[in-house]
Amino acid sequence: MVSLNFSGSKDVYIFTLNKFRKVYRWNNRLRDEELLIVNSYAIFDADKGTIKLLNYEEVYTSKYISELDAFLWSQGELAVARENGRFVLIDIEGNFYPYNADYDAKIRKSAFPYQIDFKSVKWNTSVFPPIPITEKTVEFDIIEKNDKIRIESNRIILEDGTVNEVPYQLNSLIGNVAICYKHVSDGGDWKHQLYGICDLRGNIICEPKYTFIYEAKMKGDFLVVVDNHKCGLLDYNGKELIPALYDHIDDCDGNVAIINHGLKLIDIKNQIVIFSTDEIIKEEGDENVEYTMEKIIDGWIRVQRYRSPIGLVKTDGTFYSFRIKDNRWWLPNSLSRRGKKYNHMGNTFHDGLLPVYDISRGYGFIDVNGDEIVECKYNEIHAFESGRAKVRYDVDFGYINTKGCIYVKNGLEEIEIPSKYDWAYDFDNGVAIVQKDQQFGCVDIYLNEIIPCVFPNKIDLEKALAKIKLINDNTKDYCKKIKKIESPLCFKKEKLYGYKDSEGNILCPPVLIKAGKFAEGMAYVCIGGKYGFINEKMELIIKPRFDWANDFSEGLALVHERGIGGDFYINKQGESVIRGGGLEKLGPFKNGTVNCEIFKPYKDNDNYVLTKRVQGYQ
Repeated sequence: MVSLNFSGSKDVYIFTLNKFRKVYRWNNRLRDEELLIVNSYAIFDADKGTIKLLNYEEVYTSKYISELDAFLWSQGELAVARENGRFVLIDIEGNFYPYNADYDAKIRKSAFPYQIDFKSVKWNTSVFPPIPITEKTVEFDIIEKNDKIRIESNRIILEDGTVNEVPYQLNSLIGNVAICYKHVSDGGDWKHQLYGICDLRGNIICEPKYTFIYEAKMKGDFLVVVDNHKCGLLDYNGKELIPALYDHIDDCDGNVAIINHGLKLIDIKNQIVIFSTDEIIKEEGDENVEYTMEKIIDGWIRVQRYRSPIGLVKTDGTFYSFRIKDNRWWLPNSLSRRGKKYNHMGNTFHDGLLPVYDISRGYGFIDVNGDEIVECKYNEIHAFESGRAKVRYDVDFGYINTKGCIYVKNGLEEIEIPSKYDWAYDFDNGVAIVQKDQQFGCVDIYLNEIIPCVFPNKIDLEKALAKIKLINDNTKDYCKKIKKIESPLCFKKEKLYGYKDSEGNILCPPVLIKAGKFAEGMAYVCIGGKYGFINEKMELIIKPRFDWANDFSEGLALVHERGIGGDFYINKQGESVIRGGGLEKLGPFKNGTVNCEIFKPYKDNDNYVLTKRVQGYQ
């Protein structure tokens, strides 16, 4: 994803400042001077952090970044500059060279390989695919950076400048450890490498003895080790959880592991196989088909045939089979309600319950015996956590317990339809965010409102919860960490805008013609004369394509496109959700409505109230 944060870059960028300055030019047709609004360009050296302006109508190099409407200026390359019909070549140091038409054509073709009309291509950048940026040139001995910690050869350089040496060469950083290696000779001219791990202080945790080590893509913090073409598992303390004896390690939760491409489940402590897919009695026609296991989720593993589920395995090795008949699923070992069959079953059990769906009735939950514990009657259900699950019945939201009782106030009152909140979110660590009348708050698992619905948007509430957690945990330097939660601040330098954090560190240099403050985690920016939106990580979430844009309010932002687009509201994915055709004086949503006017030619406009629900936005 394209980012406006260039802190890790050493490149030089040329940013277009669309219609940035006013100049007077002689017009032969008018026989007079004419006022024109033309471009300028901001040259940003990311390595030095410097910015300078070039007052030319057009500047370009061979590497064009369409999303930023900017050019990458490589060291030693000449850029083409045009002003008032005259061309010149310039270098990064500011030296001038005579214009060369062949050189100009060469770099244009590199920047815009699919260009047809040279005069219009800069103003229609959306029709061209993005040009890939060449790899960054870095010093030879710097291998990898991890935040503010880096490694060079056999040295680990910490954030405070401390240098820790390791007796072996370093390969990469993974979390709080570094992969190291040594060369081993086979007795001849051929040498190979053996890998181990060390901590950031340079202490060897595991001596180099494996053919290779890499980070495991699993829920826990594990490292996969390879020895003699066999795989095993280490933790970050160097303890060998699984010896390198298996063809593949698919997943591990610290107690059990799926090995050999989903065919077997082993107990880590005893290194014994507690379940194998070979034990499953295969249906007719599946004799040559391999059943495989997927990831471990909350103590359960899904078993599938190709991509279709055939059952679930508990981490104690117990297998619960699914069967399908007439495109409907059922559990053959059900002890009761044997007639209940379902059109769809969930991936795993949560709090002992599995979500199911019956097309004629709705969503519900069954237990491992196939008993329908929560009746299939809901329009929407979510997974259980801490004994609670979010459900929707028609348009109302609420929470149920594992017995299917619906709670609203203090976990005591049971009603048929949950109607306390207009919207609700899943539980996370025993806390769920709820919404009522366009205001946000949160509740505990007993539905006690630990924060009343007073926050104007979900982002502000999430930040408040994060601050409370930091303070309650007595985290070291929590005041400094709280500042990092704050939204970036927009600042203006001369005529350009950028962003900095609460401590004054520059996040985005002042290279933007227009930029807004952050609202609900998003801010509008003007790039190449068009407006788009960035998040607080400076990532360009909605690409610039609007002629103007407003701040987000209640999940929507008012934008404008010339022509048939007009005024309309977008969500945070950039999708048009409410059209403003025929409406004037539109503004941000407040409490779900906007006071505006209906345009009437030759008459006074009528007042109108635009609502989300009237327009179909939920």
